[in-house]
Amino acid sequence: MEINKVGVLGCGLMGAGIAHAMCGAPLSGGANQIKSSPPPSSPSSSPRPSSQPRRNFPDMETLRFVRAVVTRRAPFTFVFLVANIFVFLLMLASSRAGLIEGFNYVTLAAFGAKINTFIRDGREWWRFVTPMFLHVNAIHIFTNMYGLFILGPYVEKLYGSAKFVVFWVVAGIAGVVASYFAVQPQLANGVFGRFLFRTLETTPSAGASGALFGLIGVLLVFGIKYRHELPDDFKRAFGTGMIPTIALNLFIGFTIPFIDNSAHLGGLIAGALLALLFDYQRPYSSERFTLVWRVLQIVALVLILISFVQVMRHFDATVKQATQLAQDRGLLQPDQSLSADFLKAILSGGRAFESAVNKDDTNGIESALEALGRTPALDATSNKLKAELQELLKRAQLLDGAKREDRATSQARDEEKKKLAEDYIAWEQRLTAWVQTEGGKYGIEIKK
Repeated sequence: MEINKVGVLGCGLMGAGIAHAMCGAPLSGGANQIKSSPPPSSPSSSPRPSSQPRRNFPDMETLRFVRAVVTRRAPFTFVFLVANIFVFLLMLASSRAGLIEGFNYVTLAAFGAKINTFIRDGREWWRFVTPMFLHVNAIHIFTNMYGLFILGPYVEKLYGSAKFVVFWVVAGIAGVVASYFAVQPQLANGVFGRFLFRTLETTPSAGASGALFGLIGVLLVFGIKYRHELPDDFKRAFGTGMIPTIALNLFIGFTIPFIDNSAHLGGLIAGALLALLFDYQRPYSSERFTLVWRVLQIVALVLILISFVQVMRHFDATVKQATQLAQDRGLLQPDQSLSADFLKAILSGGRAFESAVNKDDTNGIESALEALGRTPALDATSNKLKAELQELLKRAQLLDGAKREDRATSQARDEEKKKLAEDYIAWEQRLTAWVQTEGGKYGIEIKK
């Protein structure tokens, strides 16, 4: 979601109608301007018309406030920028997605996008955290990171790095939680209902815009809450000065159906509440309760780390589950490379089975089972066929332990081989029937 800047100060500050006093540019606004006057003329000289235009200078209050805020650092704004870009590059490396068309359902699910069915049925709580670091395509991440680059330094310099990290994470999670509870098919009717609610629990949601709206909420309340102590130019930049930005972005969400407006509003409300409850760090003052905020900052960062560790731990299983879900419900167009991988695993398993039964060679069974285990099926029927072949291979593997047993055991082994061969022929027939009826969807056919 695009976060439109209100204005940019020359040395990294943002606001409407503010120019950077320390860069030598004048500030706008009548009451806060001190006009320069020509030096008094000496008694021996007569006044001469000046050819130089008069320069306007900021009042000392504004200059002092701006200088105190600008000199603070904003490291975690850029830490989050790098983290988002890094995750985006990982998603690109693990998929065949283009920069513009973006990632498919499986990739988004595997990297931790918010999907209600995964959270509810799989109890994958980390999907309340990870979506704020995921983006659908290059345009998505560019607009959100541009917004973070503009808004982040202001909030971090005004409130301090520890509070900024907590604000970012809490607002981001609040946005995802709001998105989760906004999946209400019975309410997704009418103009307002379609704006706020969603109908499908399988729809993925990702992006940092909930956290970004949280920063907007912080600056909105900041400008109103401290309006009596802020310089006039800061009052115009923040507080009610943020309302056009909020209105514009909500209007964009109103006109584009796939934007998750509930996440935006959840982040906005969370940021506003945080700013309402906690003070900013005033110029030339030390922050109170520093230790508490440092601990909360560490907790927030550890939560992010643990969430992505969970993503890595469940990555392969999620790919399989998401592929099956997407294709069963028509959410994903069949990928020819997936078809090739599936067919390769099936053929490898068939060859390993035939070698075990016909040549008493079980050496290829283990690798065939591993290939089948990591290869996603193409639909529900192919998944059942894959599971049946895995079971046949495991039964064939047991034949190896009966090679040097007594005669009775040998007879039982021969009977098991015969039964295995019959079951395999029946399985091949089911596989052939599936290829004939469904294989065309995936580019698989039987050559005659």
